[in-house]
Amino acid sequence: MRLPKVALSPGQAGGPPYSATIEAMIWPGVRERVNVRLLARRPESACCNRRERLPDGRLTYVVTLYNRGQPFVSVYLDASWLRS
Repeated sequence: MRLPKVALSPGQAGGPPYSATIEAMIWPGVRERVNVRLLARRPESACCNRRERLPDGRLTYVVTLYNRGQPFVSVYLDASWLRS
């Protein structure tokens, strides 16, 4: 299974705390959208690094946010409806 494509929409520029919206395309036409708040840095890019299987069989995708090319936070996307 491939990793989803991720789009990042940074929140307003102001000062900390920052916010962002992550949209992951799990499959063509199937999107998972997550709002992340209270970030210490303003994210500039995002990448889905890996997926993990939870003990109950659900898949979780790990999305890392970057600022100035450095990773600073990881977000777990738990698509509870996605089982295999």
